[in-house]
Amino acid sequence: MKTTKILKWLPVLAICLAAVGCTEDDNNDLMQVDCYIAGYDGGAGVIIEEDYGVAHGYFIITTDLKDTLLTYDLPIDIYDFPVKCFCARPECTPTWFPNSFKKEFKVRISYTIASEEEKVYPVYRHDIFTAGLNGISQIIIKSAIKLEE
Repeated sequence: MKTTKILKWLPVLAICLAAVGCTEDDNNDLMQVDCYIAGYDGGAGVIIEEDYGVAHGYFIITTDLKDTLLTYDLPIDIYDFPVKCFCARPECTPTWFPNSFKKEFKVRISYTIASEEEKVYPVYRHDIFTAGLNGISQIIIKSAIKLEE
């Protein structure tokens, strides 16, 4: 009789344990990719650099051109970006480097997808152009290596 009751509740217990065991967040997987630093979050730069000791927010495009990422923790010394990268000319959007620089700054990064607690939400002192930024993953860089072509 007792064995029958235990066997009756065993599937329910197994489902509960499986549900608890499957709550691990897949966003913490370490990933590695070769990519180009192709743009910046111009409104956040000074605030982030002063507060956290890191570079501006940067947009990164994978070399296979399949993914665009955003980070606020790119090492400051990885590249010395020319002033021409940060422009307001017609060929530049408010966030992307001029076309001539979009594949100039190649890096290999190891990263994780930022959790809600890790994400940076800069406070802007002006209106910003945010069209096209939906769906871009914010990442936390664990390591970055400058790649030479």
